[in-house]
Amino acid sequence: MTSDTFTLSVSDVDNRVSKVFDIEVVPVDDVIPRVRDNLKPHLIVSEGSEAVISPSVLAATDDDTDDASLVFLIVKQPK
Repeated sequence: MTSDTFTLSVSDVDNRVSKVFDIEVVPVDDVIPRVRDNLKPHLIVSEGSEAVISPSVLAATDDDTDDASLVFLIVKQPK
């Protein structure tokens, strides 16, 4: 848990009042997803064919997020 503060000041022309607020920040979704162990190291696809990238080839887990909600992004297409 992390803490912080902020000060709120309110004033009219003649008066001013300030109040310090303490904040407790509860970290959410702060764990990095991990690629699962024991995945198949290769996906073999014949030229001109298609293949489904199944959980046996690509899967991850995250302590803070439902695994079904994880999104995978292919950043470099195969040649």
